[in-house]
Amino acid sequence: WPTAWLWPTAWLWPTAWLWPTAWLWPTAWLWPTAWLWPTALLWLVVLGGAAGCHLAPGPQRPGGEAVPAAVDAMAAVAAGWTAPVDVARDGEVCVSYRARLQGGYLVVEATHRNGWHTYAMDNPARAEAALAGRESLGSELPTSFEVSGCTVVPPWFQSEPSDLSQPELQWFTWGFRETATFAVRVADPAAEIQVVVRGQMCNHATCSSVDAALVVDPQANAANRSVSLDALVEVPRAATHIRAAAVIQKEQ
Repeated sequence: WPTAWLWPTAWLWPTAWLWPTAWLWPTAWLWPTAWLWPTALLWLVVLGGAAGCHLAPGPQRPGGEAVPAAVDAMAAVAAGWTAPVDVARDGEVCVSYRARLQGGYLVVEATHRNGWHTYAMDNPARAEAALAGRESLGSELPTSFEVSGCTVVPPWFQSEPSDLSQPELQWFTWGFRETATFAVRVADPAAEIQVVVRGQMCNHATCSSVDAALVVDPQANAANRSVSLDALVEVPRAATHIRAAAVIQKEQ
């Protein structure tokens, strides 16, 4: 056996999958166990596939911990929010509302989508002050709330609205984009608190009415924390009763 000197390397066969011994392949036909070499490829496929399973981890927190797919929904439930109620136009969700009790206040949150916005609770009063007696073409409907199942203790508070006015047209209006919060102190809650949200939502091209009904369970929909009013502004009591004399819809 001219190649008998190669036999001392036979102990390397169990590690054939490691490939550093690939230089022995030309003489593999001489080895009694040469039929085992094709299995080395299988080892590479199996090990490579197993390693690949770790190359695309799911969503992670900053510390590297995996985040469950339903974490947002679970967090909302844990925070005491009601299920969101969507207001849509032509199948597209434009704004969503949810509510909870928090530190003696009823808190309602509005989340706007895809360029839509709604209007301040005191929008007509703000417009009237800006016009200073001048004639107006109209004003968008303000956000309003009808609450039953508890005693509402005014005033209401709302996020600081953005100025959406067009002074050159003598059109003055204030509203909310992205997320807006509304809050009012309540007392003597019943088993359920009914909250009806009405108003108007618009984007750059069109407007639609808002009509959403929320049901708040004082036990399930409550957060054990106080309400910070620092980021909110008080709505004048009289302003919540003012309604625009005319509402002109934007061009469809």
